[in-house]
Amino acid sequence: HSMASEYDHSIRAIAKSLDLELVEPEGWVCCGSSPAHRVDPHLAVELPLKNMAVLEQMGLGEVTLPCAMCFNRFRVALHDVASDPALKAEMEAEVGHRFADTVAVRSLLDVLINRVGLDKIAGQVKTPLTGLKVACYYGCLMTRPPKITGAEQPEYPQDMDHLMAALGATPVDWGGKTTCCGASLSITRTDIVLDLSARILADARAAGADAV
Repeated sequence: HSMASEYDHSIRAIAKSLDLELVEPEGWVCCGSSPAHRVDPHLAVELPLKNMAVLEQMGLGEVTLPCAMCFNRFRVALHDVASDPALKAEMEAEVGHRFADTVAVRSLLDVLINRVGLDKIAGQVKTPLTGLKVACYYGCLMTRPPKITGAEQPEYPQDMDHLMAALGATPVDWGGKTTCCGASLSITRTDIVLDLSARILADARAAGADAV
């Protein structure tokens, strides 16, 4: 609603055009994003689970996370408590909710591809992106580790490429799709992040992309 308000507006507009009803849970909190798991691993599990408690109490069956970091942190938190009964009990006591694991955590890309479908999306296109060469960037958060993200093609995913093709754009073949941009070091080692991100952009340009 603040620093990413344009993303919020875009997603709501897309959802409306595709007949997706979005429900924003009341009382949701920040997932801790990238810094939390480096500073306080315990809190990095607790924050997403606070949101999961709200979702379960609302009776919702799934949640879609437009932000790749949020998607990854939710999935990691659920994996951690599922594989550690003691941690789950501790989190349930702290959050004040007994988790039933009834809410599916999905990325927005997953929802667009598998719930809405490419045919419907293509049918809504008013101005095809003909001639636009796009480098589809997934980063490491949407795909790895696959046992947590559920990615079927963690090293060279294709879903976003198919989505861009449905919009009329031309996806380029490049090797930077899942390369880490260093986001978790954005505060502590900005120099590393700038270098990694610059390499990704350079690779996209070298592949002939007009946009990422």
